[in-house]
Amino acid sequence: RNDSLCELNFKLRANFMGSQLENMQGAVDLTEVKYIEKGKDYLANRIFLNTLLSPSGERTLSLLSPFFDANVKGKIQFAQLGYSFTLFFNNYLNSFHQNGQLLEDTSGQNFVYDVKIKRLNELTSLFLPWLKVSNDSRVKGEFDTKDGILGLDAQTDTLSVYGIVMNAFTLHAQSFREAITIETNIRKVNFFEMQQDSGFSIGIEKFSLTSNVAYDSIHYKINWGLPDDSTSYGNLNGYLSFSQYPDIIIQFVESSFTYDNQTYSIEHDNEIMIGNQTVAIRRLKIAGKDESLLIEGAYSPDPTQRLTANFKNFNLSHAEIFLNSYGIQIGGLLSGIVHLQNENNKPLVQAEVGIENLAFNRQDMGFMEISSQWNSQSKALSIKAKSTVIYEQIQNHPIDLSGYYYPSDPNQNFDIVLKTENFNLKPLQPFLKMAIAELDGFLSSEIQLKGSTKNPQIQGKLKFIRTRIRPQFFSTSYSFSDEIKIEPSKIIFDQMKINDSLGNIAICDGNITHKNFKDMHLNLRLNLQNFILFNAEPQQIKYVNGIAFISGQIRAFGPVNNLTIEANATTERGSNIYVPLSSTVDVRTSDFVYFKEPEDTLQIKKVERTNLNVTGFNISSVFSLTPQAKIRVSLPQDAGIIEGSGEGVMTVEVNSRGDLNITGQYEIQSGSFLFNLQNILSRMLEIEKGSNIRFSGDPLNAEIDLRASFTTRTTLNGLGLDLDSTITSARIPVKTIIRLQNKLLNPQITFSIQFPKIDPDIERAVYTKLDTTNQMLMTQQFVSLLVLNNFSFAVTNRSVANSIGISSFQMLSNQISNLLSQISQDFDIGINYRPGDAISSQELELMLSTQLFDQRVTIDGNLGVMGTQGANQTSNVVGDINVEVMVTRDGKLRLRAFNRSNTTEMLTVSAPYTQGVGLFYRKDFNNLAELFRKKRKEVQKEDASGNSSVLN
Repeated sequence: RNDSLCELNFKLRANFMGSQLENMQGAVDLTEVKYIEKGKDYLANRIFLNTLLSPSGERTLSLLSPFFDANVKGKIQFAQLGYSFTLFFNNYLNSFHQNGQLLEDTSGQNFVYDVKIKRLNELTSLFLPWLKVSNDSRVKGEFDTKDGILGLDAQTDTLSVYGIVMNAFTLHAQSFREAITIETNIRKVNFFEMQQDSGFSIGIEKFSLTSNVAYDSIHYKINWGLPDDSTSYGNLNGYLSFSQYPDIIIQFVESSFTYDNQTYSIEHDNEIMIGNQTVAIRRLKIAGKDESLLIEGAYSPDPTQRLTANFKNFNLSHAEIFLNSYGIQIGGLLSGIVHLQNENNKPLVQAEVGIENLAFNRQDMGFMEISSQWNSQSKALSIKAKSTVIYEQIQNHPIDLSGYYYPSDPNQNFDIVLKTENFNLKPLQPFLKMAIAELDGFLSSEIQLKGSTKNPQIQGKLKFIRTRIRPQFFSTSYSFSDEIKIEPSKIIFDQMKINDSLGNIAICDGNITHKNFKDMHLNLRLNLQNFILFNAEPQQIKYVNGIAFISGQIRAFGPVNNLTIEANATTERGSNIYVPLSSTVDVRTSDFVYFKEPEDTLQIKKVERTNLNVTGFNISSVFSLTPQAKIRVSLPQDAGIIEGSGEGVMTVEVNSRGDLNITGQYEIQSGSFLFNLQNILSRMLEIEKGSNIRFSGDPLNAEIDLRASFTTRTTLNGLGLDLDSTITSARIPVKTIIRLQNKLLNPQITFSIQFPKIDPDIERAVYTKLDTTNQMLMTQQFVSLLVLNNFSFAVTNRSVANSIGISSFQMLSNQISNLLSQISQDFDIGINYRPGDAISSQELELMLSTQLFDQRVTIDGNLGVMGTQGANQTSNVVGDINVEVMVTRDGKLRLRAFNRSNTTEMLTVSAPYTQGVGLFYRKDFNNLAELFRKKRKEVQKEDASGNSSVLN
């Protein structure tokens, strides 16, 4: 069947006799049938054939298989079966008779048959891939050559032949004395699918075909749709004549159809003759209300003959049904003449047409003139096409094409010039939709096409005017107004300026070499300065989103099937990148009053690795992350969000196999960690300097070392301290710390507690009750402070109830604080209210933090008001405030001033507040020599290093 290797295995049991197929009788039983071809197995458990032959010559044959079952009974000659069917039909067409006499069939075929289709597609996919038949189909009938009887009934839910899909298909054929009648009914016919999974197809419904085969003709009647359907209805009548066989004559009589709310009729006195190498048409005219198409003439090897189509107001939108899936919408009224003839055994088209109100993808192209004339002396086809748009009495020619086509010249087929003038680029977006979501702008160009069809030579310039594109999955757009040069083997970008949506500039320089637009090689450089390289919303790209301002250089070089992309860039101010991690973390806690060790403190859902489809790409990028850029990482769901700024150098590499490797360390200088506790409470913690995220290859193996803390004011009640009640009832600052270590996707979480402003004697007393090495105890106290704002303790029900009541006020305060912080991105605002009890006073605390003057001034603090409910006395006002000013832009020299309350040092300090101001300088260094190096030398080194890092 073909050159592919195949293998057939089966077990055979046979019991039959006979010298040939015609006289064979007995049984053949095949089991465990396995056919292998091109690595695919075709299996059948059992195929059973049984045939019996009576003394009168009547045969009974039955076949059982997984693919179909068949039963045949009667007199049948297998060797002559095909000839008998052909001869049977020929006898109904006089033109096939020899000397006007019927040809006698001496085979004596006379049998009935019944075939039940089961899984036939498993066979047709191998031997007849163009044919598909649904299961549970049925074919039955009879055949008698002596009495001239033919009967056929077939039905199937779905029949597909060369991509034409027919639903609810039925066929009935019956012979009479001098004719054969064939009736076909189909509920719906899809001629072809435009695109896989597009849901768009071309088809008709309620299709029926009735044909009568008699004498030398086949009379047909074709109907589809319903007469009152204005969108799709047809009634075609006519015949096929074999009177001039081998030429076939086709005629339409009393035929009309409805399409796109218009009714068209086929006029009488038409004829189509199809010969061996000739198609001749006489007056085939299809006419609607205001439009018509007349076809007449002949196309044959004779160059003096030509087939002519005459269009009058022909609506081009009729072709949209075939073009929509390719992103093409077309409109306009076509009028003129088109000739088709043979020139050197090649079809040659000449035309003189005009298109009014031409529209291409909903863009007005004005009036289009198209002309092509054949010059027999120069053996050239002259081509002219020009569109004209008139706006406010000013003419514009979006398309102007002129030149010559030499079909017989082996070296010079083209001499054509294409000019565009303010051509609107928007209609081209559907062709680029995989990469570009939006396209606007205009193009003026002049392109020369020379050379041959095998070696075309294209040269010219493309000038883009106010052009704007938005890439797919991006929220930002890029604009440019520049020129691209095209040479026969090269496309040149000469200092092309590209602007982002904020007006920042990138310079593209380089070229793309090619051989007849094949074997393309890139050598492009992109220099960026504070440029928006990336901007995507979460719904656009789920793996990473945000905005990235980049300065640096990106280079792309090599063949397109093995392209290398290198980047050396630095993030700039305004960058804000969010990386959600695709796993789930569930931090479980126990009851808030009675704690026990959790069964499972951390549950991790397996992270699904995403394979990058970067076949033919090699990416090597070095990114310098600066404190001006913000990064936001969503830890495994329900665990928390890291948001902050810092610095580091990250190397990102992707090879052609799709392996992603990231190396480097990101040091977090400042930021926050939103810690989520189930669905009960979210707490914003401040990330301490020195926290980092480290990458050493596989990004799924990234490691984290993060310390985050929040400070609350609470009492020491409940710890069982043997201290005066005035000390244990005073509200003091307590710093709770959470630490995430080891794997970023499965971090080890530990907790600790510190007392930043407490008397050393009291601190020692506290730590005698708090075992900081016991993580179960630390978890218990952390959650208690986080939720109840109290240390965990067991007291009377009244105390517990009061504590829970206090907690409800504080949880409400947390919600209000979250809402206030969402009002502005520049301020973090918090409110904490605690009602009083018999020992302590009620307290209202306001917390505020912000950064001013381009983030060079940082202010954070809190203001508290304490007082006794119902008492006629002045409330106590306490508060802490810190102000830090970056004296130098790099932040190495800073000025700090503070005011702190002394409520926790009442035994040693009599003043209510402590104030201070200081100036400090900070610089990172690896050795003493680096610390004392002169600034000028350092700058020179940085400049040299920067120059050496530029990619050429």
